[in-house]
Amino acid sequence: MAALLGELGVPWKIMRGFALISRAPGLVGHIYEETQRPAAGYVGRLAQESVEYVGEKSSQ
Repeated sequence: MAALLGELGVPWKIMRGFALISRAPGLVGHIYEETQRPAAGYVGRLAQESVEYVGEKSSQ
């Protein structure tokens, strides 16, 4: 993409903005998907259930 923008005469200082613009729809899609079907809680519970803690117990 950078080579094409360079050939079109786009200044190098704004080329990064084009990369950001091209990634934004994917980010919005991931955020929407997470609001509809949250995965973070599932992954956290799976990690807690799958890994045995072998450190010292807390004194609280």
